Amino acid sequence: MTGSAGGANEVRFIEDFFPLLVCVAPHRWDDAWVSSMMEGYEGYFRRGERYALITHTPRGGGLAGAKERRRIADWANSPRVRKLSVELCVGSCTVVRDPFTRAAITAVLWFWKPASPHRTATAPAEAVDWCFERMRERAVAVTTSEQDVRQRLVPMLDAI
Repeated sequence: MTGSAGGANEVRFIEDFFPLLVCVAPHRWDDAWVSSMMEGYEGYFRRGERYALITHTPRGGGLAGAKERRRIADWANSPRVRKLSVELCVGSCTVVRDPFTRAAITAVLWFWKPASPHRTATAPAEAVDWCFERMRERAVAVTTSEQDVRQRLVPMLDAI
């Protein structure tokens, strides 16, 4: 597992199963977390390899505030990031257990179109299935079987 070491609100990317990449969202959103997240994605953009992304919301985690949402939207909508996302991200799935939070994300997606295919999921296993389907459709070579990922990653995410 890679990512920042430290407190409970540090950015965590799980890349053990790359080209399936996992970004664990924070319990508490703030400017520092958003900056670290953006910096983390820059490393994957420089890597230049196609991937599928799961963004996992931990238990008790909430949505970003208005200020953080604006920063993320400005970054994600920049021509460079949209271009790299189209080229490299074959699909992204956000795991959100809470139905109200999922509804809020769905509402945001009515007004904003991500650069790559996106959906929400209620559980990590659903996100893994969807991401592997995207990788198969786009002929992304995987190094770990879907079954192995389900056996190792899903329990890890269920525990968060």
